[in-house]
Amino acid sequence: MKRYANMRLLAAVALLIAAAGCKDDEGPTLGQPALLSIQDATADAEVITVESPKKQTLDIRVEAEQISGNYITVVFKTAPELVGTYNAAHGTSYKLCPSEAYEFSTTEVMLPRYNTLSSTMKVELFSERMPDEEPYLLPITIDSIKGDSQATVSPTGSVRYILFNKLVKPGPPAKWAGPPAPVLLERSGWKVLAAPKAKPNYEVEKMFDEDINTFGYCNADEEKADPPYDFVIDLGKEVTVRGFQFNQRYMTTGKPEDGARYGIAHLEVWTAKEIAGDGLGAANDANWTYTQTYRDNRTDPDSPLDPMGVVISPMLDDYQHARYVRLRIHASYTNKTYNPTFRGWCIAELNVWGNNELLE
Repeated sequence: MKRYANMRLLAAVALLIAAAGCKDDEGPTLGQPALLSIQDATADAEVITVESPKKQTLDIRVEAEQISGNYITVVFKTAPELVGTYNAAHGTSYKLCPSEAYEFSTTEVMLPRYNTLSSTMKVELFSERMPDEEPYLLPITIDSIKGDSQATVSPTGSVRYILFNKLVKPGPPAKWAGPPAPVLLERSGWKVLAAPKAKPNYEVEKMFDEDINTFGYCNADEEKADPPYDFVIDLGKEVTVRGFQFNQRYMTTGKPEDGARYGIAHLEVWTAKEIAGDGLGAANDANWTYTQTYRDNRTDPDSPLDPMGVVISPMLDDYQHARYVRLRIHASYTNKTYNPTFRGWCIAELNVWGNNELLE
């Protein structure tokens, strides 16, 4: 009898454990139906500028404002009919992004039960498939929800608008076309030896990240860093330096034709074959064997410096054999009103025009 009593006790304990496990598996008590939205969806378009012939990838996810007790599958689609709606609301005239200019990695994402964030749909934007540099609008919306018949879409998070720009960088000015023609030098072996103070998360490394949507930036008043601003870069080996290319931060509209913001208005450059330390200080003055100054071309028509140019290429009057380059930004303009009150610096991408071989 004692043996059977023990067996009954063990069975009861097992039932209690199983019941507890089932209770835990039930998850939290849900008081409202699931409410879903597209992550980062806003009434305004997200501006993405892609340099030709490159591509860029965006992540699209669903987030749950109210979670579900079911496993949910969300299906995305593009919504061409919303282009007109967006234009009417914003006073714009954008066209629908051509279907060949983007690809979805999938159209479905999974949202596990009791979770707030879904898996990812990747959208690849291909600049070389765009017909021209006109901006195009891509509305992405939720097509359907599977797995929870009570789930709904938030009215404020139902569409993610992407405004897609293609930027074609100009080549070197015809005057410097060659032969041999200069090229944009490979940057993988470069090192920044000296750089001015920058706003946190906007450090000088942003100038070399192959993304023209990011930028190095400093506001003198915010960071307590007065101009001028010096940069010293080791090119890794001695090359022929023939000029520079700056991608300047484009206006917040994201349209290159609207011009640059915080464009460079007064610039000095130097080149050297050898330097000591970071290249700054009086001990290095004699090492910088070539220097050239550029000013705003509105006041100096012979200068190639256009503060409003999204891409500018100030070239050297005489090409130089050099391993090190130094840049000094004296002044920048705030915006297209040419307001010179901005004290700081801003560069999206920095490249050097030149040749790997040492030209005579």
